[in-house]
Amino acid sequence: MDDTPGISLHIREIKNIEELNEVRSEWIELYEASSQSTPFQSPAWLINWWKYFGNDNLYTAAVYNRRILVGLAPMYIFNYRSNNENLRQLTFIGTGNTDYMDVLCRPKFEREAVRTISEFLLDTKENWDVCDFQELRQSSPLLKIKVPEMLESRIINSDVCPVAVLPGSFYDYLQSLPVSFRKNTVRARRQLWDSGTLRLETAKKENLDEYMDWLFRLHNASWKNRNMPGLLEESTLQNFHRDAARDLLEQGSLRLYALKHDGRIIAAVYSLIKNDRLYYYIGGFDPAFSKYSPGSVILLEINESAISEGIRKFDFLRGRENYKYKWKTEDRNNYRLFIKKKLTE
Repeated sequence: MDDTPGISLHIREIKNIEELNEVRSEWIELYEASSQSTPFQSPAWLINWWKYFGNDNLYTAAVYNRRILVGLAPMYIFNYRSNNENLRQLTFIGTGNTDYMDVLCRPKFEREAVRTISEFLLDTKENWDVCDFQELRQSSPLLKIKVPEMLESRIINSDVCPVAVLPGSFYDYLQSLPVSFRKNTVRARRQLWDSGTLRLETAKKENLDEYMDWLFRLHNASWKNRNMPGLLEESTLQNFHRDAARDLLEQGSLRLYALKHDGRIIAAVYSLIKNDRLYYYIGGFDPAFSKYSPGSVILLEINESAISEGIRKFDFLRGRENYKYKWKTEDRNNYRLFIKKKLTE
């Protein structure tokens, strides 16, 4: 609770998928109201993640100011064994294949909502052994949490996300790229233009399934070309992304790009968008067109389109792959927050 005038907070515990779906419309409104949220905190991503990868231990805390949802901590309990001991880990829905995770807070309620969640963790400490909150951005309100005296916390560095800050002019952005990379990519694009029609398209409702099929096919083919297994071969993972993409598209958060050469898709990029930030999740290209660098050409086309519509950050998400740094990116650190109960004598 809080004694601030006009604020009276309470927690609603959500323990099953039916209850999670009950708050979906409120959750969407909260997600849209938050300037700090990413599409990975939306119900379009997380409810579908839970559908395919969840267990029977949903443990989500919804923070209400009277009847208005002002905060949401989408958590669950994961049981594992460590040092011959069974442990109950409280963690975020989405852990594993989600690049940014966090609590959602309505503007001006961050401090109060996070404090209420902290008190909830203390009140329910008998139900968990450790909290492991992964992939928090530097702006996460959880990193400022003051845990109650009976708990202790620790923050460590996690993954790195290279991010390109886009100027207002595509010409200026081009000139900022490494000279040889810029010349080679522009030349490859011109060669594709000279050999046929070249067009960048985005998936719509009527062709989404087709474009997702192409994404899976091209991603796995491009990785196989490097004698490595693709990340999207498993059917459960594909089904998750199909359902998530459908809901993300309806929510306005999906940008599934396809680069077409003479009507044939030669590269695809699965990305997400919120506010002025575009998130590159995964992509692939046709190895038969390798000499034209289709993976680089589609990113060049995407960045030109993004700049024209006012997008100011291109986020390559987790990983320090070399190709990301050719696009004038800077590292942004993610963090990991551990909370556990203090040992008593």
